This record gives sequence, C-alpha cells and structure tokens, in this order.
Amino acid sequence: MNPNYIFKTTKADFPEILEVWENSVRATHDFLEEKDIQYYKPLILNKYLDSIDIYCVRNEFNKMIAFLGISGKHIEMLFIDPAERGRGLGKQLICFAIIQLKTQTVDVNEQNLQAVGFYKKMGYEITGRDELDSSGKPYPILHLQLKKLPAGTTCDLKLVEKHPLGFYLPANTRLLMLGSFPPKQERWSMNFYYPNILNDMWRILGLLFYKNKEHFLLPGKKAFDEKKAKNFCNEMGIGIGDTADEIVRLKDNASDKFLEVVRPLNAKKSFE
Repeated sequence: MNPNYIFKTTKADFPEILEVWENSVRATHDFLEEKDIQYYKPLILNKYLDSIDIYCVRNEFNKMIAFLGISGKHIEMLFIDPAERGRGLGKQLICFAIIQLKTQTVDVNEQNLQAVGFYKKMGYEITGRDELDSSGKPYPILHLQLKKLPAGTTCDLKLVEKHPLGFYLPANTRLLMLGSFPPKQERWSMNFYYPNILNDMWRILGLLFYKNKEHFLLPGKKAFDEKKAKNFCNEMGIGIGDTADEIVRLKDNASDKFLEVVRPLNAKKSFE
C-alpha cells in the first residue's frame, strides 16, 4: 500500500486503531501510569472512536501506521506508530486535516512537550488551558488554534475512496455493464448506478426501450427513479458494476482521466 494514501476508516478498523493508539501513548505519554492507560483503552474503543471521523495511513504491507480523528473543525486525535516517527507523517496528517478537512483547533496534553512543540511549529497558538482532562484526571489540557501554516506547506496525502455500491446482479443476469467509478455522493440523485442527473445513460436507455428520454426521471424532480431503474435491470437481466474498487480523485469529478485506481475490481470475489 502506498504510504501517501489516506483512508477513511470503518468500525472494522477499530482494533488496529486502538493498537496504534496504545503503542503511541506508551512511547510518548510517559506522564501516564499503567492504570491510566488501562482506564482509557475501553473508553477509546467503545466511546470515542464511534463519535469521530477517522482517517488512517497504511504501509506497503497494509499495516496501519498512523491515524487522525476529526470532529467538525477540531482535531480530536493524532497518533503515529513509534516505529514510523521521524518520517514526516505527523506533519502530513496535520496538513491533510487543515488543507483538506478545514480544521482549525486541536487539544493536547500539556505534559506532552513534544506534541506541544510540534503544534506550535505547525502554526498553532495556545488559546486556553484546563487543569483536568475530559475524564477529570489531573492531566492539564491545552487548547490550540491555528494561526497560520508555515509558508510553502503542502499536503501530499491522497484520500482514497472505496466504491459505495456493490455489484447489482439480478438472478437472471445475461448482460453486464461496467463503468469506472461513481461521482461524489453530493452529485447523486438516487442510490444506484449512474446517479448524476447530468449523466445521460438512463435517458439513452429510455429512448431505446421506451421512446421517451424522460422515462427514468421522477416526475417534477431533477432525479432518476431508482425503483424504475432497478426494475428495468431485473426485467432485462442487466447487471451493473464498476471496474475500480478504490480510487483517488485527481480532480473534483468522476472523469476517467482524473481517476487514479488504487485497487481494481476483484472480478472473482465480486461474482462468487
């Protein structure tokens, strides 16, 4: 796996996230006692991870080596496997959080001097302090606000998107249509293939089979009729899928020439 790729995680990734968290904490939070680590672990796993958006970086062996947790415009977590420190991952994760996700604030343990220095170097300034952490433990928390990223700072991490739809294969499938990858979901007009109202595929099929280009449109709405599209596929024995399972968008669209395929379709697995 390319370490310049960053992935949005799912609940299935939580055990790996917890492992990176614990390894990182043991290497950097020397002010914590063992009982504190054991206290925080179930909270992290069962409460905190579910409440934030988490992005991770994996190495060439697909092992998670760092992750970033975001809530709104606030960075909640940033942890790196100790074996991967010194490679610039922290800087890249912060740049991704600021440039791509538009975050502005972060909290850090006052006793984690390396982290405090790192955030200051990245353009943050301290705006407040709490004597106790969120669990009421005596580990002061500093609140930091981004003032300005250092000049020339760029983000090299590329967000990988996983295909949001599974193959649609009616029991009587005799024809399979393959595309490349869907557009961003904010451009969808239905939760099915070719959802962008600007895409003419369903209009073409409407003309060919019903002599009406608006056959698959919802009356009075700028949206396709998902139920009608699926019924058509079922009646005709048409399966639909895409050739890429994971991609990076090089531009803000779904044009094939601006898609970097990270993981192509695994045909055998898809049709089992």
